[in-house]
Amino acid sequence: MFKKILEIGKKNDVASTGAEVLSGIFLDGALGQIAPGITSLRASYKQRQHEERTEIIINAVFQEIDYLLEKFNELKTEQQNFVEHIAFPLMLENAIEETEKAKIEYIFNAFKNIISKGITEEDLIIGYYDVLKGLRLNEVNRLIQLTPEYRKKHFSSGKTMALNIDLSEIGKEKREFTNYIDSKLEQYGLIDLNIIGDGSNPTQAFNNSPITPFGVNFLKFIKEENKTTRPI
Repeated sequence: MFKKILEIGKKNDVASTGAEVLSGIFLDGALGQIAPGITSLRASYKQRQHEERTEIIINAVFQEIDYLLEKFNELKTEQQNFVEHIAFPLMLENAIEETEKAKIEYIFNAFKNIISKGITEEDLIIGYYDVLKGLRLNEVNRLIQLTPEYRKKHFSSGKTMALNIDLSEIGKEKREFTNYIDSKLEQYGLIDLNIIGDGSNPTQAFNNSPITPFGVNFLKFIKEENKTTRPI
């Protein structure tokens, strides 16, 4: 399926024709094959969601056709077969089932990283996708906010973080909700709450990253390395 999409993109000028037009042409002939029953059950909300998610992914592939073709052609034959028969179906399955549309960008980023890095460990890929599936978008965003890169960009020091604390009742409720998210991230093995602490020492929390090695690798898997294109 992925090779067919690449062939269409290679034969057509995406810039002049438009990724959305090409994805529409492709889907008219292949939608039933991608998600059986979609064409005859458009009235179903679930099926409409499947169709929409599939179109988003196909459109994203066409938008990045040059980059994907370049990286795909650099792979060995066995790696290309892995992408075609395992990685692409896994990515599409996760995108179709995803309830938060904004998370599809992370799902597609992971697929691009699989191709660009030549990843062929199926269990590893499934594991990372399972983690992403179990997290809400705000929980992924919270994980990103705990990275050293984010903190250095948005806060000059732990004192700055302390000054931004909202002491109102709503602020307290938000902090309690953030604590819940942090607990969930720790359950997934992505952060170490001992490093975050109880908030009494924001300077220490600022200077020490709570992201675990697994969390670092997970973020590398879902974050975009190719910065040349617009978001999905």
